[in-house]
Amino acid sequence: MAFRMTGRVLGAVARERNDVQPALRKVWKAYEPVDGLVIRSISPYQLNLVRNFVTTIPKKLKTRFIEYGPEVMMCVGIVYGTYTSHKKGFAQLHKDHRD
Repeated sequence: MAFRMTGRVLGAVARERNDVQPALRKVWKAYEPVDGLVIRSISPYQLNLVRNFVTTIPKKLKTRFIEYGPEVMMCVGIVYGTYTSHKKGFAQLHKDHRD
């Protein structure tokens, strides 16, 4: 309610987005009716979401690996050790029952 008059006072400046390049804005604002053509691409208005994800993912992966890496490696070691010991035990049991 407080910003209701902002668009009227500032005019086109308040309504125009500044986070999209002018060339991309021109391409995406142009409308040409085409029958049967499907274009799969990201709108320039959504690029900030993707860019933020791409720039922060290495830091998040590093942090998560440092935080949870020892626990995961320990669990993998336990599972691998259990698997190999049972595999050897099963092979030995299989040999013991031969006639």
